[in-house]
This record gives sequence, structure tokens and C-alpha cells, in this order.
Amino acid sequence: MKSNIIKILFITCLILGISGCSSVNSNEKITLDSGLNPNDIVIDSSKYSIEYNYAISDGFFIIRKRNSDSKDKKDYAFMDLQGNILNNAFYKSCTPFRENLANVSFFDNGYTKESFINTKGEIVIDKVLGKDIVLLSSPIFINGMTKLAFLENDQAQFVLIDKKANIVEAPKIDGEVFISNAYYDCGKFVRCSRKEYENNKKLRFYLEHKLENLPVLPSIPENDYEIVFVLDRLAAIRDKEFVLLDSQGKVLKNFSKEYGNIDFEHLNNLYKNEDLAINFTNKNSIIVDYDGNLLTETNYQNLGKVSNGYVSFEKDGKFGLLNIKGELILAPEYDAISNVYENHVLLKKGDKTYIHQLLTSAKK
Repeated sequence: MKSNIIKILFITCLILGISGCSSVNSNEKITLDSGLNPNDIVIDSSKYSIEYNYAISDGFFIIRKRNSDSKDKKDYAFMDLQGNILNNAFYKSCTPFRENLANVSFFDNGYTKESFINTKGEIVIDKVLGKDIVLLSSPIFINGMTKLAFLENDQAQFVLIDKKANIVEAPKIDGEVFISNAYYDCGKFVRCSRKEYENNKKLRFYLEHKLENLPVLPSIPENDYEIVFVLDRLAAIRDKEFVLLDSQGKVLKNFSKEYGNIDFEHLNNLYKNEDLAINFTNKNSIIVDYDGNLLTETNYQNLGKVSNGYVSFEKDGKFGLLNIKGELILAPEYDAISNVYENHVLLKKGDKTYIHQLLTSAKK
């Protein structure tokens, strides 16, 4: 009998020990909350805030120390969907992962140093031609390329590099090099200032591919000082109407004429091969597909951007979540909500912020 008890205790300890191997570092004060789903991880809101605008990308999201008075100003870090801080490292600033690389900056000998790390937290790019990076015009990679500058004879030399820090030739349009800064989650279009396009042609280069016959289109919304080069689809305001354009500038759908009462204050652009939420001024929102065809008439207003088959919405100052069918996934009772990434979403409710694992899958 005694030996059986010992065996039970041993097995119990073994199980606890194994489960503990995958638990979050207790020093980070991230624990499971009995009031949530078993797989939900609560983040200590008094210690960290989440940068919701950057969302979840490549399995990581950005957190920031609260009330930090550190002299080195290393306040930002990457956290994964298990609540672990990548390499327990903090930076002066950082941008989201894209194509499994992320920009980080930190102080080094009195000045800011720019680097790129991989999803293991390893620095993979910190110099170009043996020189420190001094400026990142485009802090994210698009199709394996990004734009940065290093000092050469006290002058900033702008170059296009690949993921191995090799300088690559900038693509050209009609023989001219084109410059444009990439935007987060920009998908298949880029934009630049009209002044830059018209008056600074020698500095322009383009970060995408398939560059033939790219049209110049209006920006979102009516920013006269910006232009847009489109490779696939663009939801835009043209002549005070909300339309869907293809890469040649052809109008595929005129939403304003078809539906009317578009809420121009709450428009969501179509950045990549996703569906599009359209909000109205006095009725419930709809979701259309990539070609502008109606998919779903929802029972809610003030929808956000469709991402990975889900879309957030706002009601009475609180946020909830729908799937692409318009079905309610999370009731509107949260103070903040992120994008959905591999069935995980970041939620804030009161003084609690947590990583929530959805139990349903978004399928059309």
C-alpha cells in the first residue's frame, strides 16, 4: 500500500514537472486564470501593455514595460502565443516580424544601433558592407527585400538589401528607379508622396515584383499628397464614392452606387487577398469577397479589418469578434482586441490582458 502511494506521488510530481517545462517564466508574472479557458494566458497588465496596433505577426506580438524608469530605455519586447518573452530581451524600439525578421534598435556606446533579428531572437543583420545601419526607410521586409542606409564619407547611402544583407539592384519602372516606404501589412500595394514621385525621381525604388504597367491611383482616403501603386486590388475613395479597383485602375465594384450610405469615417481598406468589411451610416455592416461580391450581411455595425477569416466589431464602446459568416465568436465585452493569428487573439478586459485561444475555426 505504501509503495503504491509513493508511486502515485512520483507519477503526480512527474506530470507536474513535465507540464512545468512548458509554463511561462514565473518571473514574468504570467499565469493561468481559473475564470478563463484552460488554454488562456493572462498577462500582468500592471507590468506590460500590448501594442495592439501592430497585431500578431509570425507568432509574436509586441509588449511594452509599464512605468519604466530604466536608464537604458529598453522597454519593448516580443512575446509569443505561449506568453514567453523572446530571449527575455528588451529593446529601445522594435517593429513586428514580417517574413520571419524584425527590426530592433538599442543603445550602443551612446547612439542608437539598428539590427534585424530572426524568430529565435538572433541578430542576423546589423551591418551592411561592414558598416552600421544608421537609418531604416522601410523597417520591414517585402519579398525578401528592405531599404536602409549606412554612412559612407559622412553621407547616408540608401540601398536595397536581401535577407543576407547583400545589396541587390533596385527594380525599375520604364528605366527609372522607384522609391517608396513599405507600410505594415501593406500586402500588394505601396504608397508614396506625390511630391516624392514628381520631384525626386532619382531616389525612387520599388519593393514589390511584377512591375509592368503599374497605374497611379488615389490614396485612402482622399489624401491629395499621396499616390498609390497597386499590384492587385485596392478599395479606394474616388470622386466621393467607395469603389474597388484592380491593378489597372478599372472599377470592379462601386459600393456607394450599389449600397449607398457608406460610412466614410469607418472604412477598411483591402490590403491583401482577404475579404472586405463595409460599414454604413445607418444600417448593419456587410462583408464582400475579393471581387466585391456580397458574402455576409451581419447583425453588427462598425466592423474592423477582415483578417484570417475573422473580423472585430465595436458596440457601445466595447469590442467583439465575428467569423466570416457573420457568426458571433466573442461578445462585445472587451476593451481591446487584436487580429486573429492561428486561432489566437489578444484581448483586454478591465485590468486583465490575455492570450485567448479560439475553439472554433473560421471557414467559409
